[in-house]
Amino acid sequence: ASERTGRTRTMLLKVVLADGKSHRVSLGASATVGELAQEAALLSGVESIEEISLTAVGAQLSGPRKASLESVGIASGTVVRVGKQPKRRMVRRAGEADNSCLFAAVGLLCGGGPAKRLRAVVAEAVAAEPETWTEAVLGKPPAEYARYITDPQHWGGSVELSILSAHFRTQLVAIDVLNLRAHHHPHAADWRRAYLLWDGIHYDAVVRDDGQTTFDQADDRAFDGAMDLASEANRAKQYTNLAGFAVQCLTCGQGLTGQADCVAHAQATGHTNFGQTGN
Repeated sequence: ASERTGRTRTMLLKVVLADGKSHRVSLGASATVGELAQEAALLSGVESIEEISLTAVGAQLSGPRKASLESVGIASGTVVRVGKQPKRRMVRRAGEADNSCLFAAVGLLCGGGPAKRLRAVVAEAVAAEPETWTEAVLGKPPAEYARYITDPQHWGGSVELSILSAHFRTQLVAIDVLNLRAHHHPHAADWRRAYLLWDGIHYDAVVRDDGQTTFDQADDRAFDGAMDLASEANRAKQYTNLAGFAVQCLTCGQGLTGQADCVAHAQATGHTNFGQTGN
């Protein structure tokens, strides 16, 4: 139940911090778990809601931040206890250097299974939505592209990220290590978010060190941590600029020039570890 103050319905809660201090908190009756977490973080003196945990008898506060408090079992008079979460960091999960790195990374992040299955998801979407996935978009007739992408020798890219994001209802954010740009697939969606690093020829998944793979879009700490990983890789020149630059295969030493050479070499040999030899 909620109480009324004038015309406004309010929810009065007792919030007990990790140090034992308690506070009375008043929130609107339609307040969300995220709003309560923000209040608790402010009272706790921490920067991010990810640094705290919330518990209450008979309530489920570990779910979506956008859930209303009433929907998870919180009512006026509830005692909410605040715990401290250990500081976490984002880490890169390096995948196999093969032609299915995008599919493997998305499979890890979204629990989607093996690359073969995700290739089939893409092929089915292309065949089912020819008005969306046209020849102009794909560079091939839809039927031909559907056959093409099921071949494990072929790479995935933005088309695959867009289709898989919709399939898993997860916004896939691919961060370009070279340009330090975050590409959102799709740009606007009210979904959980997952991160990948793209070094010019290879995708890796980015997860939190406790194994968490998807995050609230409002979780700035996850986004900043993923961008920090990209910045570290950029400073270490762990990227391949394929725009006509001279590169070398770091596996076999062969010299190559530009994207076409790198793609052909990778598909012929399975080597995907390249380094620049010119500016």
